[in-house]
Amino acid sequence: MPTLVPPETFHATSGDPTKNVVTESLVCVQFIDELVAGGTAPIMSSCPYERARARVDADWVNKNICSKYYTVLVRQDEAEQREGFEELVSGLERFATWCEEGPGAFYAGRDTPGLVDYALFPWAWRLPVFEKYRGMDYAIPRTPALASYHAWLEAMLARDEVRRTLPPWEDYLEHIGRYADGSARSKVG
Repeated sequence: MPTLVPPETFHATSGDPTKNVVTESLVCVQFIDELVAGGTAPIMSSCPYERARARVDADWVNKNICSKYYTVLVRQDEAEQREGFEELVSGLERFATWCEEGPGAFYAGRDTPGLVDYALFPWAWRLPVFEKYRGMDYAIPRTPALASYHAWLEAMLARDEVRRTLPPWEDYLEHIGRYADGSARSKVG
């Protein structure tokens, strides 16, 4: 689980060591957005209704797209893998419609990535592992319904600040292989 810990927490000699610790991926993203307010393009809209919608949609992405990644990768039953993949693709199609709501390539037609984009991206970047470990039938299709998704992914990868966060692809493939073959020993595996 992603965790943000301020430096002073490491040097505290008394008090609650969990004070000022921020956890959960989406909460960390929103927290950082608030810290750098005014310094970069905001991740969250200034409109409270748009922020609320983004939070709901980011949660939906986590539950209906991101969690399906592990269903496809970790489950060893082919029927379960296939069902998870189809649900994941359906979720990507829904996300693609959100990207078509305005002139930009990102969620809600924005010109810059927001919370929902950052919720999905780490998982979207990983999806090509299915091709290696589950076969080409598990490649994300290039259909009209997914055209905006693929344009979104290219737009995300074109951003230097996004590319700098990515591990080397071969290292990731090696790491995730244990999950694909069922030999990983973790909560997910």
